[in-house]
Formats: sequence, C-alpha cells, structure tokens
Amino acid sequence: MHAREAHATDVGVAHAVVRRGVRDIGPSRDKRRPSPGEGGLSNAFSPLAWAPSRVAPRSTPDKVRDEALASAKILNASQRHNARLKCDDLTQGHVVWDSVPFRLILETNRRCNLRCVMCDNVHTGNGELAPWVVEKLFAEIGWGTMEIQPFGAGEPTLSPMSLLAPIARRYNNYFNFITNGVLFTREYYEDIADITGRVQFSIHSHRREIAQRIAHGQDFDLVVRNLRDAVRIAEDTGAHIVASQVVMDTNLDGLPDYVRFVADLGVRRILFSRLYPTSSAYAEHGIEVTRGPAEINDIAQHALEVALEHGIYLESNFEAIVHDPRNHPHLSSPFDVLHENAHIVELYRPDFCISTAITVFIEWDGTVLPCFQHRIPLGNLYEQSFGEIWNGPAMQRHRRTFLERDLQSFCSNCQRFFCDHA
Repeated sequence: MHAREAHATDVGVAHAVVRRGVRDIGPSRDKRRPSPGEGGLSNAFSPLAWAPSRVAPRSTPDKVRDEALASAKILNASQRHNARLKCDDLTQGHVVWDSVPFRLILETNRRCNLRCVMCDNVHTGNGELAPWVVEKLFAEIGWGTMEIQPFGAGEPTLSPMSLLAPIARRYNNYFNFITNGVLFTREYYEDIADITGRVQFSIHSHRREIAQRIAHGQDFDLVVRNLRDAVRIAEDTGAHIVASQVVMDTNLDGLPDYVRFVADLGVRRILFSRLYPTSSAYAEHGIEVTRGPAEINDIAQHALEVALEHGIYLESNFEAIVHDPRNHPHLSSPFDVLHENAHIVELYRPDFCISTAITVFIEWDGTVLPCFQHRIPLGNLYEQSFGEIWNGPAMQRHRRTFLERDLQSFCSNCQRFFCDHA
C-alpha cells in the first residue's frame, strides 16, 4: 500500500507538463502523434521546473530539460548525464536502455509495526535483503540513481539505516520516506536530514478515533508530534514534508477539515490517494462503491478550496483536484527535481509508463520489479547483475508494450485509476 500511495505523486507532477503544452512539443521529437484519446492527459495543475512556461513557447524538449537540470543543484554530473540518456532512450524508442533508474524502491525487509485495514501485505515469514546485494547494486548503477525509497510492503523506519545512509551519502542519493510516523522521531530525522528529500506521513484522518481505526496500533498524538517536528527540521533543509491519507468511505467526509488540521501543523503538501480497486478492503471501503461520483467530486472540490485558502498543494488522483490549474506548489525546494523528474516521460514519450521509465522495485528476496502496482518479476539480484535484469528479455517485452501501445490489462486499469496516465 505504501508504494501505491507514492505513484499518485508521480502522476500528479507529470500532469503539469502536459497542461502547459508539452504534448505539443513531444511528438516533434517522437515523430509520432498519439491517436485521439491515447494517454488522455489534456489537463494538469502545477507550473513546475520542467514546464515550458520557463522558456520560449517553441522551445524543444531538450532546452526545457537542460534548463531544469541546470537549476537542480543537488545533482552531480553523472546523474545529469543519466537524465539525458533517459531522454534518448524514450525518444528513440529503445528496448535496451543506456540509462538506469532515477529511483530505487528498496525493500530491505517487509516488517511493519502497524496493521492498516486497507493493507493486504503479509509482514511475517520474510527475510532481509543481504547487504552485499545492496552494495553491489549501487556499485553498478549508483552513478545515475537519485533517490532511495527504503520501503515496499513494510515500514521504512525498520530498514537498516546504518547500511543505507552511508550508501546514500557515497552516491549522492536522497531518501524518500512514506512512513506511518510512529518511529520517525526528531532524533531519527536529524541523523539523516542531510540526505532526506521527502517525508510522507501516513495519517489517515485528523480525528484520532478514525485514524487509529484505520491504522491499528498507531499512536495518533505521537505521530502528530513527529510530523510537527519534521516540518521544523525541514525548514532548514528544504525537504518536502507531506501529510497523506488513503481516501476511503471512512474518512472521505473529513477531507476539508483534514486540510485545516495539517495546515495548522505547518504542512504545505498533502496527498489524497483513492483506495486501489484490487485491495481486499475495496468492496467495503472504496468510495466508488459507497458514494456517487457527484458527491465524491463535491467533497474533493471543497477540500481543494480549503487547500487554496491555506496555500497548500494537493497531490492526488482525484479528477477534481488533478484538473484544477490553481493547484500548484507554493514553495520551491532544492529537492524538487526528485519529484519532478517524472516530467521527462511527458516531454519525450508521453504515452510511456512513468514507473517503468524511472523506477525499479527490489523486494527483500532480491526480486526486481518494474512497478509496484502489479507484480511483474524481471529477475533476481542474487542470481544476475542489475544490467542483465534491466535490459533482459522480460524488461524488453514490458517496454515494448508501451512503445507499441499494446498494454497488458492491468496496465490499462492502472492508467484509468491514475487519471488516464500510462
């Protein structure tokens, strides 16, 4: 469930490019204009660094990209080179890629300290990803990666920071946490604040009884205190501090008040993600099952209006929020590039899957996946090098489904869920 929350953020920022005319730019490089209805990203909401509003209207994608990379001061030369290679891979329709992922979802274990009603993950009977596998992985591709998400189906604060933090510093990578917040204390954060670009606290309601009913075992007051402390620490580093919730029938009505609640804590980013339809809790808690479209839209719109009043940016896969041009980040951060690099897909191959292009998910047993929505095993790091997996037959076949617009059914379903994004 954590990883599914993360995907909504990629989709949200990627919409921004299309709204400002990049779809008109992309095909000039791609030599192929999407068919009517393909991709479907006609609107978006955020004027971010990759958007062509920062350059002349007839600028090429390369100029948009180069200006954005030049302003991304946290990246080193090899990371910028990897971004350019990614553009070439997308533009030329390669199935064997010279670029490597920007983002690693690294599941060193699958432990969790809570039990959430919408989570289907099994947290027992799992082992640990061997440190030598992690070291070998970064020795091979750390030159180009930018971001480490130390979670998968578990809680990231239970990951071995004594292993991961030195690796992050060595390879100029930054952490992106999606945490239940119980163990993300001031002391924990201060030790890694220099290499943390984003912390997303999963607090599923502003009302204690609802939040703890959804996340069994969560100490609501402790998590709120940790969130407030994180906001203060991030004032010095510029990291994104995000309050997030999976929106279900239980907490839907409270979205506007949730915005007010976290605004009072100093939060300026919120993520609202609808419950994924394949969740076992969907039949009981999915808002599309229990509520009508008009009611859902009205509540989402109300939450957006409150967010706008408080200067808060909403990341979401709600149509009413995604398609509103007033919704955009109000503060810049040196870590924006870690959130905005998904725009490369919109610039160079707008009908390609963002996750497949920029992310890989590595499970605790070494299995490598291109996506966290559906389990598509590509290989195993205990048996193969990353390069053999990244450009192996399974990944080539998967890339070809997007290049040839012959999507597998679960990819099509994912596209619809994330507001028509591939």
